[in-house]
Amino acid sequence: MTAVKERRSQQYRMRQVASPIRASAWQAQAACLDTPDVDVFFDDEEAAVQVCEPCQVKDECLLEALAARVFDGVRGGLTAEERARLRAGAR
Repeated sequence: MTAVKERRSQQYRMRQVASPIRASAWQAQAACLDTPDVDVFFDDEEAAVQVCEPCQVKDECLLEALAARVFDGVRGGLTAEERARLRAGAR
């Protein structure tokens, strides 16, 4: 694993555990917890969105990503670009 991928993986896991919104209760139900390679959320948007699609807590995940200003990867079923458009539209 490259240093960049390792750092992204660690950051992703840390966001799942420690959130500014303290959403650990919903995070325990996240579909992505069982994803063996979290790099999919950064490297393969289509596959990542498919992981998110059936997730029971994707709305909470999206709200967390927006509140925490997460600018990379797929979160809450939306790509970074989709979240940026959503943020821009909310202004």
